[in-house]
Amino acid sequence: MAGTLDYRLDISGGDTNNQACRDGESLLEDCFQPFLNFNFERVKELTSLEKEKASRISQSPLWMSLLNIISSLSVAEKNYLALTFLEQKWFGRRESGKGIYTQAITELQKIELRRTSRHQQFPDPLENLIIHIADQLVHYIKAKQEMMDFYIKLCGLGLQKVEADFTEMVTTLQSICERYSKVFHHPLLAPLRNSWNYETDILSSLLQARVEMSHWRFLPSLLKLNDGHNKLEGWGAPFKAKEPKKKLSALVSVKSNPIPSLICWLLKYYLALLSKFSIYFHETLSEQSAPADIRTHLSNLSTDYFGKIVTFQKKADADYIFLVFDAHGSDYTGHGYHFPVGYTEPPKGLDSFPAVFSYPKDKLKPIHLWPNVVMLLSESSSSTERPVYFYDGQQQITYFIVKVDVKMSLLLVFESKKSEKDTNINNFLQDMVLCLRGTRLLSSLRQGSKN
Repeated sequence: MAGTLDYRLDISGGDTNNQACRDGESLLEDCFQPFLNFNFERVKELTSLEKEKASRISQSPLWMSLLNIISSLSVAEKNYLALTFLEQKWFGRRESGKGIYTQAITELQKIELRRTSRHQQFPDPLENLIIHIADQLVHYIKAKQEMMDFYIKLCGLGLQKVEADFTEMVTTLQSICERYSKVFHHPLLAPLRNSWNYETDILSSLLQARVEMSHWRFLPSLLKLNDGHNKLEGWGAPFKAKEPKKKLSALVSVKSNPIPSLICWLLKYYLALLSKFSIYFHETLSEQSAPADIRTHLSNLSTDYFGKIVTFQKKADADYIFLVFDAHGSDYTGHGYHFPVGYTEPPKGLDSFPAVFSYPKDKLKPIHLWPNVVMLLSESSSSTERPVYFYDGQQQITYFIVKVDVKMSLLLVFESKKSEKDTNINNFLQDMVLCLRGTRLLSSLRQGSKN
């Protein structure tokens, strides 16, 4: 298979055969390069021009078959990046990409059956090249098919009513990458391999950032977000050719932009995670600049969580708004980055549920209420679909708690009686849950669009 074939040219087959092979390599390099630049029409144009020529190469049946497959692959790749494989299928709808990939594999395997030429004393160099490329393209297409299934599963998480743990998704993606990391390595396939690496590295970094945030780890979250952002900018570089200093997000916001839906979605996912990072680690970030500057930065994010909280607090007259972290089983050490100094004693008792965000900030944490809060948090852990409501008639205090992440809960405290069905409060809680869990964004994958 791919790891055992020898694709190096055998120059003993004659100058004519060697020249045909060199010409073939040059043409394949020209045909594959546009894949990295998302110029799929150019691929179809080049393959069509070559098939029309009456050259020495075009007389080879295997060569013609490979050109047809590359042309079909350009259509499949364009559909893949447009996420059409996630669209709902209707009667009479054109093939969205999966079928094209499957048909391409069938045709490539026909080429692989011609391996007998490798065992001849003077094998044909061009035929060897075509067979080797075909073998590795089969692996590449299988990798893309597995990624299709991965996106379908990822999209399904957006339809769940409970908060999902993305650790399993990270493990699944890493397994896919390991299986296919060394099986389409031919230099001529470098554009396909680079595109694959960009896509999987970006998605892996973003999903890992999400997991790290769920466990409230400041530095690992920051590093993964930065890595995902840098690689997004690299993958989208062809679209910034005219304005290289412009951010990709600025181009995505323009209507009718040429950027594929998958890249648009990954960018939106990054921006959503950046917004989430801004509220989870708000206390640490707020110490890095003047309050006015921080507010300006936050208002420019895709979701200004702090602005939402401030507006709601004024409108509903909430006395306290907290994000409470469940530190059980975690390496919680407090706000910001802490240099590793060996074993750290984990928090115990009421301290196992620290308030990592609080508003209004100038009000002291109501320590006397925390026993009730911990009790309600225990109840909310088994009821992640709906907020937990509790009114303490003796102290005349109302609590609303809803789980927004695997180990994070949003807590509202009112020093007065509030109705469990209060529309303003419930709308705020629902909006925060959908945004922080990323439910809407994951569901939007199904649309296969840039909206």
